[in-house]
Amino acid sequence: MKPILLASLAVLLAAATAKADTITIPDDYPTVQAGVDAAVTGDTIIVRPGVYRENVTVITSGISILGSTNKSVIDGAYLGLSLTVTADDVRLQGLTFNNGGVEITGQEIEVTKCRVRASAATGLQLTGSGTIQTTTISYCLGTGLVVASGDSVGPLTKISKNTVNHNGAGIELSNGPFDVSRNVVANNSGHGLSLSFLTGTASNTVVSGTEIARNDLLGNEGAGLLLVDDLGSVTVIEKNDVIGNGKGMDISTSAGALRVAQNEVDQNLAGGIFLKTAGATLEDNKLRRNSLVGIVILSTGGATDGGNMLEDNMLEANGGDGLHIESGSNVLHHNYMKDNNGDGLQVAAGADANELTANITRNNVHDGLDNWGTNTIISDTKSWDNGGADIAGIGDGTGTVDPSSVSNSADDLTDLTSQQELELVTLLP
Repeated sequence: MKPILLASLAVLLAAATAKADTITIPDDYPTVQAGVDAAVTGDTIIVRPGVYRENVTVITSGISILGSTNKSVIDGAYLGLSLTVTADDVRLQGLTFNNGGVEITGQEIEVTKCRVRASAATGLQLTGSGTIQTTTISYCLGTGLVVASGDSVGPLTKISKNTVNHNGAGIELSNGPFDVSRNVVANNSGHGLSLSFLTGTASNTVVSGTEIARNDLLGNEGAGLLLVDDLGSVTVIEKNDVIGNGKGMDISTSAGALRVAQNEVDQNLAGGIFLKTAGATLEDNKLRRNSLVGIVILSTGGATDGGNMLEDNMLEANGGDGLHIESGSNVLHHNYMKDNNGDGLQVAAGADANELTANITRNNVHDGLDNWGTNTIISDTKSWDNGGADIAGIGDGTGTVDPSSVSNSADDLTDLTSQQELELVTLLP
């Protein structure tokens, strides 16, 4: 028995020390599929420049398939997917997939410097986790890039520096967590970037950690950014350029710690930012020339409705109100609203106990500040040169101003009723 044991040990040692092979297409095998079938874990397949009319399937984990960017083309010929992967730890780099999409199921996937073009359905779909970066996806009839994580608590999937344009929709992400940064998502027929984290799914224990930063969301017919987050996964939305979409940002989330900051939201057809949340912070955003409203804070309808902080936002030349509040107990501080085609700032009926301090409204077509809410604190507000009243303290007669309000400055009260003027005289210096 002893010689047999020694022989078995020798075989194991030889396998452990064997070097990974490099397989070259078409030098070693005439087709990509033949090379993939011959590969074992650890092998690298080099695809030389050329057009390979194939529908390739990968089931071996731990292999790499590398091409020459824009020159190594796998053409699915609309006969199915150009590439199907059902394996883990697969690396794709420098490959072009034409006339058929890519579908991957696996963990620790890496897709880098690839191109997907002209799929009859989804361009690139990943069910699992990994990294997709510096990849271009265009002219697909379905969504360009779809990623669904299998486990919401990790690992982090990185979506970075991709260009996704002229598809049925741009990027759709679910479950998470994700790092979504520096992508260009442009001119898609549906939403640009959409994320969903829903209760009742396999990912209903999601942890916070998804960040959306420095993306260009341009000219999409739906929303530039659509977020539906029942679980509070997204913590940061910052430094994105959201320009010329159907709607700028449409955000519904339970994330009390959500921070929306330093975004440029410009020329969107159905409005700038629509936020439905409690306890979020919006700061230092610039919203200009959106066809309807600049920012709308929607009511969540719950006991903890509102409680958002809006600070240092610029709302300029929007088609309706600059800033429109429909929820309660929000704090609005140091926001600047000018040249909007509606009110500079409107607190809607039913929006109670909002605190408006140190805001500036000027040259808006209607009122500078129009308060329809109850128990509103209006303090240190400067308002002038508006088409209606500079400060309409109790709106249409249904709102009230908290008596702790102080130190407002307004030149024009001519649109107010005598009752409104009487109430506001205690608020002006």
